[in-house]
Amino acid sequence: MNRIVQTVLPICLLVFSGDALGAPPKAPFPKDAKEPSLQTYLRDLSSSESQARLFAARELRRQVRWALRVTSRDDGTSLSASEGWLMLEDFDRSLAPVCIAGLNEPNISGPCASILGLLETESALPALQESLRNAPRMQVRRKTQRAINNIQAAMEEGS
Repeated sequence: MNRIVQTVLPICLLVFSGDALGAPPKAPFPKDAKEPSLQTYLRDLSSSESQARLFAARELRRQVRWALRVTSRDDGTSLSASEGWLMLEDFDRSLAPVCIAGLNEPNISGPCASILGLLETESALPALQESLRNAPRMQVRRKTQRAINNIQAAMEEGS
């Protein structure tokens, strides 16, 4: 057994390493690549391409979740918590109106409902309730109902 390992291991390392083939190691990301801005994602969310809309909605939902997680975990004195609060403020001001309009789009209505529920946007309640009545898929109805429940709970908590 030991002899097999001693014979096979060097051969495997030679075959599967990039150096054996003369290939330089690849960088994981281009050096000049920039992360898209909020405005880019908002533009994609309103675009005519369904795949770009869906990707933008999912990415924005991920960013909203990150900002909520950072602000709820920290005591508000760290730099990441401050950045999270600023992001949430930007999302509430610029993303919420676009998501309210996006509730009528079939492929982004679910992610937009989730975003509005996470942001607890009270002005979105009528549009969410209308979307709940017209949602064709059960998954979208579930996300929309969860968003409505989050917003109503936040309104009761704030009262």
